[in-house]
Order: sequence, then C-alpha cells, then structure tokens
Amino acid sequence: MKIQIPVFCLLLCLVLVSCATTNPFGDDNPYVYGIGDRGQYVFTTTDRGTAQVFANLEVLDYSRVTGCFDPATGFMYGAIEGSFGKTAVNTALGLSGQFEKNRSGITYWTHKESGMQVFVPANGIVLFASEDIESVYDTTYLNPSRGTDTILADRILGASTGVYVSSPLLMPDLGFNIADAAMERFDFILLISDGIKYDVLFGLTDSSFADSFLTLLRSAYVGALREAGKKVDTSYLRQIILKDGTTVYLKDQDYTYELVPSILH
Repeated sequence: MKIQIPVFCLLLCLVLVSCATTNPFGDDNPYVYGIGDRGQYVFTTTDRGTAQVFANLEVLDYSRVTGCFDPATGFMYGAIEGSFGKTAVNTALGLSGQFEKNRSGITYWTHKESGMQVFVPANGIVLFASEDIESVYDTTYLNPSRGTDTILADRILGASTGVYVSSPLLMPDLGFNIADAAMERFDFILLISDGIKYDVLFGLTDSSFADSFLTLLRSAYVGALREAGKKVDTSYLRQIILKDGTTVYLKDQDYTYELVPSILH
C-alpha cells in the first residue's frame, strides 16, 4: 500500500528576495551524506518542477531540496537549501496563516493541514519533518555523522534529480509489475535523472541473481508495453535493459515530475 507523502506549503506572504546568504552545508550539499539508513529512500533535486511536487515553495529562493523517506514508518525529513534569510522565512511562515508556532527545545512551525513540521535553524536552510523535528535538527544539523553510502550520495548529487536506497525492502513503483520477492538479494537501487530522461541501477548481491533479475525486468517491461498497446522492439529492449557484473540497468526512460513521489511506497 502506498503511503501518501504529506505535502506542505510555504505560502510566503512577502517576497523573499535573494539576500546573498551562505548555504551552511556548502555548494556540494554534504547534508545528503548524513541522512538515510538501510531500507530508506534518500532523494535530492535541483529541478524546480520536481521540488514543487513535494512542496509549494512559491517565491522562496532555493537551490536544492533533499530528503529521506522511511517506507516502513512513513517518516520523512530533509532540508531546503538556498539563498534566503532566517528572519524573512520565519516572518513569512507566521504571516501565511497556514502554520502554527510551537515552542519546545526549539521554536518551529507545524503546517495546519498536513502536520509537516518546519524549522529554520540559520540563513539558507529550512529543515522539515513529518514529526520529531527536534531530533532531525540534532542528528542532521547540530551533530551530523557521515553515512556509509557516500558513493551513492555522490551519484545523486551529480544529477538534476536522484534517489537511492541501500538494502531495499520494497521494489519501487516504476510503472510495471515487479514483485517484492527476494529483495534481500539487492544491495541498492539508484535512480538518476537529467530532468528529461532517467536511468535506474539495480545492484544485486551476486551475478547469478543479476541474471535472473535481468530476465524478470525485461519480461515486466514487455508486459507493460503490451498492456499499453505499444510495439515491442527486442533489439532496443536489449539496449535499455542490460547487465554489467552484478548491476542491472534500466536506461533512457522518460522522466516525469511525479516519478520520485511514485517510487516512495
């Protein structure tokens, strides 16, 4: 059953012009290195169309949205990075009428409709979480620790939009029917996009498992084509679904803004 991601709205009642603030995480976005755990999806995007699917950011001068989603619990958290001032964002949140101010160890905002929590710890950064924003602030901002999947994090940082999950528990929804069976044989799943096309890499634990999954993926892809009434080009199929060692590739697929939310079960 797919969990609906809470969408929150930063409906800013005053124009937030760029104020030449410094992103506290730097231009290479090391925030993504300190989030995510086994079985959790980590995503990041610099594509405004994709970002707007998650949150109505309106005129906020942001450069990247990064987040983590746990399909087992529905917990989501992350950060919006860009060139904007802490005071201006907090003022806008207060004036919007859509957020309630909460005071605990920190002063944060809760979106009235979705329940999403928002905290602005410094210029250039807005943290968000579906719950427990104080813990997110502590573990990803005050006391971040470098994760183990920095190679996968580097791959998605280099893309317009990217998603990865190490040791996945569920097969992502890519538009064709693939069961969740034998997910323990997957090391990772990685999606990278330039905003027009996307590729998916499926890392298996063994070459023989990769062979089996290659056959399964091609069969599922052909089934989806036939169900849509489209012609099956066997030669082209071998060019876009292929294997290299223990990695199976699905290449050159048309990207849509809704793709990232759709694969977060």
